[in-house]
Amino acid sequence: MILKDDYHRTVNYRPELEPEFYSDASSYWVTLYNLNYNISIEEISAGGQKQLFENKVNESQLSMLTKKKILQLYGQLSENMCFSRADVMRIIGITSSSAGELIKK
Repeated sequence: MILKDDYHRTVNYRPELEPEFYSDASSYWVTLYNLNYNISIEEISAGGQKQLFENKVNESQLSMLTKKKILQLYGQLSENMCFSRADVMRIIGITSSSAGELIKK
């Protein structure tokens, strides 16, 4: 079952594409707009990967602070970029051991 919140978390969701619900005594209608209409494949691909990553982090069982740090790192580092513990220490401002733990997570 798709929930309204799931629709809001999709990659190309915009408020003007909010699902519409209507019912009368005998019928029930739901209008779900095509979220990919008039969007290029490149935009979907780039935005989709970022949104997918952010969704996975936010849905994880990690603490809010850890999620915040991971998303901060993701924002600072480009896709597929190699990074070291020293980079994590510099970007987040944490100790070497904390950086190692964050990388594990």
